[in-house]
Amino acid sequence: MTVCPPPPPPSIGTTTALPWPAKAITIPATISTTAEAWVGMDTLQKEFRRQIEGVWSSIGLSEEERGKRLSTLGEYFKEVFTNVINKEKECRDALDRSVKDMRQQITTLSAELEERVSLDDSVLAPGLPLRRQEAALLPIYNGLKKLHEERLASLRHQYEDLVAARHQLGMLPLPPTPK
Repeated sequence: MTVCPPPPPPSIGTTTALPWPAKAITIPATISTTAEAWVGMDTLQKEFRRQIEGVWSSIGLSEEERGKRLSTLGEYFKEVFTNVINKEKECRDALDRSVKDMRQQITTLSAELEERVSLDDSVLAPGLPLRRQEAALLPIYNGLKKLHEERLASLRHQYEDLVAARHQLGMLPLPPTPK
């Protein structure tokens, strides 16, 4: 029950066309660490700078014109980075709400079922990443949910048996089974 899975990587192991006239850059087939990903972004930034400087040199832009264009590019990149950061924060907040909701449902189900559920320190530890909390809570939640459904099915079966017994005894029928 992952709330925000990572987006699929773009054309892994293939070349990707850049949005400016330049040679293509090959994205590695696998990025095993975050550090490698940051190095890849640094490489992409250096390649972008090399290419844009080359284009501006061939045009013959003055330093003032280059400064204006860099300012415009800076605003564009700031907007893109802000959007990416906001999306990641939305994912974090959705995952946080999911974990809180799961904890609340575990508390409610355990009270309704009169089952003692103990969330150990590994689940309650402050600073524990949300995905680890979610992974630790999910089996507990699923177990309680299954038990709840089994007990509800048992109660429905008992109710149907009572209705059948009353009918056989000639008594007035009970109202229909609540859904």
